[in-house]
Parts: sequence; C-alpha cells; structure tokens
Amino acid sequence: MLEPPRWAFAWPVLLVLALLLVGLGYRVWRDRPSRDVNRWFAFQALVLAAWVAGVGAAHSGVLLNFWAPWTFGSAALLPLAFFGFTRTFPSRTPLGGRFFSTIVATVSVGLCCASIATPWVVHTFTFTPEARFNRLTGPLYPLYAAFLPTATGALLTIQILRWRKALGRARLQLQYYIVAVLIVAVGGFTTNLAIPTFTGRSTYSGLGPYFAAAFLALVGHSIIRHRLLDLRIVVSQSLTLTAAVIVSLVPGAAVFALFWPQLGGRLDRSDVVIGTVALSSVALLTPPLRDVAGSLLDRYVYRHRSNVRRVLRQASGELSASLDLNHVTSTLVGAAAEIIHAEGIALYLVTDSGIRLIASNSSQSVGFGAPPILPAGVLRVAEQRPSSLIAADEIERAAGDRFPETELDASLRRNDWALLAPIGAQGSLVGVLVIGRKLSGDQFSCDDLDAISTLANHAGSAVKNAQLYAESALAKDYIGSIVSTIQSGVIAVSPGGRIVLFNAAAEQMTGIPQPEIENRLIDSLPQPLCHALRTALVTPERRTYPELAVSRDEPGRLAICTTAPLHDHAGKPAGAVAVFSDLTPLRELERQRSRAERLAEFQVLTQALVHEIANPLSPIKTMTRLLEHRGGDKTFVQEFRRIVTRELERIERLVDRLRTVGRPQRILLGRVDLCKAVVSANEVLIAVADERGISLNCDLPAGEVAVIGDTAEFEEVFVNLIKNAIEAIPSGATQHQMVSIEVKASGGEALVRVEDTGPGFPPEVIDQTFVPFVSTKPRGSGLGLVICASVVQRSGGQIDVANAPKGGVVTLRLPLA
Repeated sequence: MLEPPRWAFAWPVLLVLALLLVGLGYRVWRDRPSRDVNRWFAFQALVLAAWVAGVGAAHSGVLLNFWAPWTFGSAALLPLAFFGFTRTFPSRTPLGGRFFSTIVATVSVGLCCASIATPWVVHTFTFTPEARFNRLTGPLYPLYAAFLPTATGALLTIQILRWRKALGRARLQLQYYIVAVLIVAVGGFTTNLAIPTFTGRSTYSGLGPYFAAAFLALVGHSIIRHRLLDLRIVVSQSLTLTAAVIVSLVPGAAVFALFWPQLGGRLDRSDVVIGTVALSSVALLTPPLRDVAGSLLDRYVYRHRSNVRRVLRQASGELSASLDLNHVTSTLVGAAAEIIHAEGIALYLVTDSGIRLIASNSSQSVGFGAPPILPAGVLRVAEQRPSSLIAADEIERAAGDRFPETELDASLRRNDWALLAPIGAQGSLVGVLVIGRKLSGDQFSCDDLDAISTLANHAGSAVKNAQLYAESALAKDYIGSIVSTIQSGVIAVSPGGRIVLFNAAAEQMTGIPQPEIENRLIDSLPQPLCHALRTALVTPERRTYPELAVSRDEPGRLAICTTAPLHDHAGKPAGAVAVFSDLTPLRELERQRSRAERLAEFQVLTQALVHEIANPLSPIKTMTRLLEHRGGDKTFVQEFRRIVTRELERIERLVDRLRTVGRPQRILLGRVDLCKAVVSANEVLIAVADERGISLNCDLPAGEVAVIGDTAEFEEVFVNLIKNAIEAIPSGATQHQMVSIEVKASGGEALVRVEDTGPGFPPEVIDQTFVPFVSTKPRGSGLGLVICASVVQRSGGQIDVANAPKGGVVTLRLPLA
C-alpha cells in the first residue's frame, strides 16, 4: 500500500471543483444545444473538469495507474477544446483553414490516446519519499510538452488581438475569458508541465488544478454580469442568502484557524465541537455582517432593493411640476429603471408621425431591442387595453384570447420585452412604456407591477400636459414670428386693457417704441386707436374703421383698422385685438396707378387715332398718285372726287368723335345692308389692290343681307378686313394673287368670309389676333381686328380667324335683321 501523498486532503475539494465545471458546461450546452459556440464551451469545461478530477484522484494514491494516464490524456485535449471555442467565439471565423484544424485535432487526439493507452508519453507512476509523486517520460513526451503551451499560446494571442479590436460588451466578455484561460494555462503549465519537465519531479503538480477555480469564477462572473454567450443565469434569492450566511462565518473561521495551534493540544474533541458551534452561532447572530454580505451579493446579481414609495413620491412630484416633455420622459424612464432593474427600458409616445421611440435605457442588455417605431401588433394590443399592464408571460398563456397573440408574441420575443405599460390620458393612448426582463432573472412581483402601474397612471396626464404645453409654445412662437414679420400693425390687449402684444409694424406706424408700451394700459396709445380698442373690449362684434389716425407724431397719417374681441375656450372675454394697415403707401399707389391708367388710355387713343386716320388716307394717297396719269379721264376724276370727299367726311366724323372724348356717346343702331357696306369698302381699296397687282373678287347675293348696326362702322370693318388681306399678300408675287369676299344668308344669320392667298396667320399669334397691340405687320398698330371685333359683338355676332389651304380666312357671323 502506497503512502498517501501530502495532497490527499485536497481530493474532495478538487472533486467539487470538477463537478462545478461539469455543471457549468452542461448549463451552457443546455441553453442552446444547436450552437457551435455552446457545444465547444461545454467540451472545454468538460475536458478541464476531467483534468482537475484526474490530478486530484492521482494524488490520492487510489488507482494511480489509471488516473495518471487519464490526467495526461485529458490535458492533451485542452488545446483542441480551446481551439474549437476560439474559432466560434465571439463569432465564427476560420483559423488557418481546414489543414490547420486537422493538424490540431489530430495531434490532440493522438497525444490523448497515446497518453492513455501507451507508454509513449508517460509511464511508471510512483511515489517517492522526496517528491511523493513521480513518472517516467516516453519518446512522445517532448512533442507533448511542446505542443500544449505552443498551441495554447497561439490561440491566446489570437483572442488578445480580437480583444484589442472589440468594443463594448464584447470586449468585456473577451477580457474575462482571456484572463481566465491565461490563469489556468500559466498556472497549470508551470506546476504540471514546466517544473516536472525541467526538474524531473512532480512536487507541485497537485496545485495546478486549483487554478481552474479562477477559470470558474471569472467565467461565471462574465456570465452573470456581462451575459457571456448570451446566457441569462438566475441566481435565486435563497442562494444569495446562503452565500451571505457563509460569508458571515468567515471571520469566525479565521479566528478559529488562527488560534487552533495553541488550542489544539489543550482542548479535547467535545470542547472543540462546543467552541465551533458557539463561534458559528455568534457569527450567525451578527445581523450587520450578514446583511452587508447579502446586500453586496444581491447587487452583484442585479437584485437591488429600492425604496419604491420614495421613488414614486419623488417621480410624482417631478411629473406634476414639470411641463418640459424631455424632463418628463427622462423622469419617467429613470423612475422605472430605479424601481425595476431591467435589461432595458424604452418609452414610446404618440406623435404626428406615429408612435415613436422617445427615450431608452438599455446599457446592460444584449438582446433588448428598441426599434424607432412601436410594432403594429404591440400598438394594437395597447390600444385595446389602455389601462392594464401586459406581461410577456401572460401573452404566452393567452392562447385563444381576443388580441392577436402570434404577432404580439413575435414582437416581444424579437425585442426581448417582458412588460408593456400603456400610458393613457383622458381615455386615449398617449404612449407605451416597454420594460425588458429583470437583470436578476426574477419574475415580476405584484409590488413591481403595482409600482409600474402607478407610475404609468401618474405619467399619463404629465405627458399629455407636456405635449399640450409644447404645442402651445410652438404655436406661440409661430404666431410671434408671423406677427413680427407682417407689414400690418397688431396690438392685443388683456380684458383689463393692458397691452400684451405690440409688433414692430405697430411700433413704426404709431411712433411709440415697443419697450415703452408693452404691459402698459391702452391709454398710452393715440386717442383714436385707444377708443377703437376700448370699444372692442365691450362689444361682441368685429368693427372696421376705414380711416383712423394711429400715429402719435403724425396726426395726418391714417390707417384702415379692424378690431375684434377675443374669447377663451369657454366663451368668456379674453381681451381684444386691433389690426391696422397704413393707407399712405396705398394712396400713393392709387395716384401712381391713376396716372398710369390715364397714360395708357392716352396711348390707346393715340394708336386708335392713327389707325382710324390711316385707313381713309390710304385710298386718298393712292388716288392722288393716279391723278397725274389719268387726270384727263372724266370718269376717273368723278370717281376721285366722290371717294376723296367720302374719306374726308370719314376723317371729319372721327374728329367730331374726338371732341366728345370723356362725354357719354350714343350710337344709333339701324338696318345695315352688308352687301352695300362690302361694295363701299371695295371701292375704297380697289385702287390699292390694282397697284399691288391683286384682284378683289366679291361674291354677293342678289338680294339684301341686312343686320342691326351702324353703317359707317361696318364700312370701317370691311375696309379693315380687306386692307389686312391685301397687305397680308407679299408684294412682287409671280402668281396671280386675289382677295375673295363672300356674303350670304344661311339659317337665320349673315355670313361674311374674307379670304386671301397670302401665307396665312402665324401659328404663334393666331390665338392673340384680338389682343390689342398684337400685330404681324412691322408697322401695324394691332387695333384693326380689335375694332372689328367690338363692332361685330355690339351687333350680337362673332368674328373668327383661321388658316385656309391657300391663305388666311376671317369669318363674320351676325344675326339677320
């Protein structure tokens, strides 16, 4: 029988440590068995537990030839487990490709099998009086001793490089994991590999497994505080209480251990038992130490104890006293976070663009989501249940309930939301407070739900008031901006006659500085303006003063002023307002407009005069030129006298009409024969047409075609139309050119058609032919067709222009007399 080694007392401790590692690996694997990173971590914890258990069992001296190879074999698998986890955490990335992975796996598994089944790595395990434990090395031991630290060091280097690039929570998770592996690697390789390799003795190999406790503590801390591998481990309150009791026993145990060497030889076993029980009782009956330990442990696992009444009282006071929406939302979120220490809290409020995220607090959360817009399923349920809390557990149990469980449950799971608190005011939904799971993992208690419900009820009216105040302030700013920029003076007064609004335009028109008049009584205003405002305060209707003196320094400065009373939402008097505009610029504009109109009328009259005189002068000029060559022709001379006399009489009538400009004129309408009017116009222009080589072709009926009108005016109409047609034909044309005039009666109306063989009306001006001063001729006045249209319309007819296949066409339609 071998002598028990000095590390034999440590075997139960190492066994407990190994079981804890197995439990940790199983917990991680069970959380998500399908994820590679969870499986590799479980394998890593299992291999580490196997090594710890093997070292402890080997140093116990029991089945040494079994446990010693087991220890070396399990240690050979540590690089493979570390490699697999490094390849998948924090994200899945290839490490050196398939060849490198195959090398690591082959060497690790090969060394493991060689350590357990062959003497090629280590063999002949014995205890000596000096080292207590000893072994002999085989031919593969150098490879074993080189592979384990080299592979582990390379993988640690990769993780350290990742840690340097990581940010936030991923950096913290990597940091704790790297430190944990580094402690195990340095401590284990030093005591179990380096010292035995260089000294040939395993004196301190029993210390190596204790470094796995650091791995267990650091990884557990990272899981509890930083959600390593997205794990959520719930530490029950009974467990923290038990740990607090154990901590409270530590001082007594330390005192007992300190004095044990002096007391061990003097006390018998019963005295030791009595002393131990007494010391433990004293420790347990010391509430401050136990309470402090319990409080610290609760804080460590995010189980905070808040004074809910104090939080609610303080939050209620701040919500009631504040009208700032940002302060209200921050107070609401802060109070909810202090009451429930959750993974995240988000506040959604109803706005013009939908129910949107206003504030959130999710610094401790991995999975908590806060989308910018509240999901439709959540909003629908909140609207259906505006006064009750909605818990995720309740939704999961609500199969067949009236609200859409599937869509809501998907939103809650996707964003990791645990509690919804609708916020209502005056029977309508104004927002939703979203709360994630508790950081401690505990369920929501009735006190938690009551506190959140009370907070939501207080927040409803506060949020609504803050929103209304913000809208009112915005409207006031809008009104102030508008009032300050308009050109009209605006004065608003309170029911007591005190000025509350006095814009810049009012300051300019009244001549009173704004700082001097604000918050003063209306008696400080000019008397007419003061009287108008006093009247508006006591009369219910609006009044307008066409001319009101509003200037203190310029009594002659008048304004048009409108006053109206103001009322609140209940219809009670709330003051009055006066809006006035200066009439001085308006009167100046009227004078300028009057001068411009007179000038325009004079220009139109001048153009018309030129046009009307040019028409009779044209045939007179033409006949005069022909008189030199045909003066001996008595018929021509007679015709000359008749035409010149008639055209001079037309000019004389025009002069008579100009004398009566500005006095009402009365035009006597009678029966007009259109055929005679066309013949008269043809006689006037026949010489002009002959001179240009253009023939005038008249197609007139045998009888009379009579309409109601003025004969002289219709003769002017046809002179204008025929002359325009002649002038539309280009001079010097090689082919025979002609102007056709057709008169006929059809269907109760007279139809006159004047057509030429010119190029027709230009397309760009055909729609503007009856607009004054629009002409296609270089020296035209643009009034001929306008005059024609006015004569035809006065007789109840209409005139149209168009383009024929070989020129332009003007058509007159008049009702028959």
